Amino acid sequence: MPRSALFAAGLTAIIVLSGACRRNATPPSKAPSSQPPAAVKTAPLKTDFGLVLKETSLGKTHPGYTDEHMAVVSPDQAHIAYAAKSDGKYLLIVDGVAGKPYDEVRFGVSCFDGPAAGATYLARRGAKWLCVAGAVEGKPYDEVGPRLHFSPDDKRVAYKARLGQRWRVVVNGVEGPAFDDIGVPKSPFVQDVQFSPDGKRMVYKARRGSKWVLVDEGRKSSEYDWIGATEANRFDSAPIFSPDGKRLAYKARRGDKWVAVIDRQEGPPYDEIGFDYFPYSPDGKRIGYRARTGGKWLVVVDSEAGKAYDSAGLPHFSNNGQSVGYAAGRGKEKFVVVNGVEGKAYEAIRYPRFSPDGARVTYPARRDGKWMVVVDGREGKLYDELELGGRWWMPFFTPDGRRVVYSAKVGDKYVYVLDGKESRLYDHIGETSVSPDGRRVVYEAKVGEKEFVVINGVEGKAWDNVGFQSLLLSPDGSHLAFSARGGEGEYFVIDGREYGPYDDVRYGAMHFSEDGQYLVGRASRDDKVVVVVNGVESAPYDGAMSFPPVFNKRGNLQAITERGGEDFLLEIQIVPK
Repeated sequence: MPRSALFAAGLTAIIVLSGACRRNATPPSKAPSSQPPAAVKTAPLKTDFGLVLKETSLGKTHPGYTDEHMAVVSPDQAHIAYAAKSDGKYLLIVDGVAGKPYDEVRFGVSCFDGPAAGATYLARRGAKWLCVAGAVEGKPYDEVGPRLHFSPDDKRVAYKARLGQRWRVVVNGVEGPAFDDIGVPKSPFVQDVQFSPDGKRMVYKARRGSKWVLVDEGRKSSEYDWIGATEANRFDSAPIFSPDGKRLAYKARRGDKWVAVIDRQEGPPYDEIGFDYFPYSPDGKRIGYRARTGGKWLVVVDSEAGKAYDSAGLPHFSNNGQSVGYAAGRGKEKFVVVNGVEGKAYEAIRYPRFSPDGARVTYPARRDGKWMVVVDGREGKLYDELELGGRWWMPFFTPDGRRVVYSAKVGDKYVYVLDGKESRLYDHIGETSVSPDGRRVVYEAKVGEKEFVVINGVEGKAWDNVGFQSLLLSPDGSHLAFSARGGEGEYFVIDGREYGPYDDVRYGAMHFSEDGQYLVGRASRDDKVVVVVNGVESAPYDGAMSFPPVFNKRGNLQAITERGGEDFLLEIQIVPK
């Protein structure tokens, strides 16, 4: 069956079928010495093996399946769910087995998460909605959703439900207290219920009458007139958990004053708390936010308020949490503040970035209409513009903290700048990637109609196109892979070796094994789909293969595929010759 899309878990789609301070460490004035990287020699990836395929049937495609519906594949690539229509009703088909008929079903890419065996989804029968966990139906309600929320540890599934005029949060089938409203009204972008990253805490905001509370594992906060973003902002992101899930922060309004509530403790009142985000240090031990009192803005870090300015941005922490910096302004002067110390003033600046150890700092600054990168207080060359986007937000330090990387515009051309040394001029510079040890700096560049990959300043072969965001370094940085188009088709390129041609090398369907010894990809040729491991192909299938294939507990690759109208769980064993 042709599939309109197959999603791995981790996306946020919902399918609806019917009939969201200071520290003493100060950056040194002198940077550590930086030597050009030595040539990185890599042994070629193994190709002296075969692929042994084992197929397990997941059933024939239901005749009611149509292209308007999306299929969902479980995170371990072992199960598949899709909707089909029969006699005017919708069925959820899981591994070939049809569920009960409903008038409407809602299921997302996380439907295989949670404690139930099989898929968990929402369904409507007549005017009533219910949650179906595996084959077990929950209590019917007048309204639910719009989505299910699964804890990261897969032990709980929660959703909001209304019966009459009262709303509750239902967790694993158990109802919570009744409220007049739960979550953000009429917002399709925000989760009504949030779990902490470790799955141990569940929070949601709820209203009784005109007052709002935050419910944290059944414990209600103080009452407020509003919790989270301004009432007009439906992209509300509060509350915010720390990376380890042990801390919680949100902003709340009482009358015309706002407070930050951190770890259940209210901070001082302010006229405004900017943005709807509370940055934590990576270890979760430090937290900051920006606030306005009168016409002045200040940054609060670890409950300590900084100096007031005409403008101030969000604080940013170093990886080790020892340094914190932010952008600020006084009149027309803009500068960074690092560990409480103001930097030199410029026309405009962007927020600072730290080296991994927090000892060095870099940021973009504008003077006389031109942009430069400032590193440890030393100004770089002036450019017309700086490229700030991409997966690596520029400028940035290499992982070893020794070098700074960015790209800049010179007239209508671009240069790549590594530790102050410019590349030649290019028509475009695309994605970049750096190995964990900082020894390999890789980026995509274009001259005229040709594109190529540059490794430590050495340009590779010219291609018609280098795959969008396809630059991929192995976990240890010793191998580089990307997809490219040229000549007779599309290719996998691994350490300069080409494998192909194919009609299509699927974007996002390429990854290294944890040990970096195998590059796994998905490609198509003559309307057939194959798995490609270090250039070695599997047998062809009709299509709709889930991607990327993943390694299971046995060390074999696993994916869902289809042939002749039948779905299969495909297990691929890599066998030395």
